[in-house]
Amino acid sequence: SVEGTDMARLREQDRAKAAQAAVKELLGSQKDAAAVVQELRGLPARIQSCGLGQTLAFYASKKGYYAQIGSQIARVVSSKSKDTLSLLNEITGEMDGAAYRRATREALALSEWMKRYGVAMDPAKE
Repeated sequence: SVEGTDMARLREQDRAKAAQAAVKELLGSQKDAAAVVQELRGLPARIQSCGLGQTLAFYASKKGYYAQIGSQIARVVSSKSKDTLSLLNEITGEMDGAAYRRATREALALSEWMKRYGVAMDPAKE
């Protein structure tokens, strides 16, 4: 349906806008932009290979831009969770399989946008 297509396009635009803001914040707050961009390049693959829960656990265990990436994912994927640990708790506590798959799809879609914006906004690129 046309309405469904429009809704999907709006969701994709919202996702792209959230990713752009997240990457701008990440690159603006870190001295080592190259490391941030490198991590963003691998983000979709990390989610696919390790799963959303393991990826969030990894980011929750780190500081700096790793923690920020996890928080950015949490803010977009869940209306309840404002940081990596709260989304991780939500996943392990109250999410059923269908909700977890939806959250994973959303995180993957967001991560693709974050990767694209990271590459596009990389201060080191010519």
